[in-house]
Amino acid sequence: MTYEELYGVNLEEYCRYHDTEPEGLVLKTQRDIELLKRNLHKYTYEIEPTNWELIGQTHKLLNKKMEHLKRLKEWVKKKNR
Repeated sequence: MTYEELYGVNLEEYCRYHDTEPEGLVLKTQRDIELLKRNLHKYTYEIEPTNWELIGQTHKLLNKKMEHLKRLKEWVKKKNR
């Protein structure tokens, strides 16, 4: 499924709505992934893992963001052709 199908707008309209550029969206998502990985590592390895709900929700969001980044990169690539 593409972003145009999901949001009903093309990449340019989506970026205007968020007041950013496509590369800015990619960078933001990459930074979100970095933060989630860091937090997941902290709760999994640095602190004795006791809050399994938090770990599970963080992992779920991380996977969602990684899929989001993949689709976003494909969208940007398609736009630049």
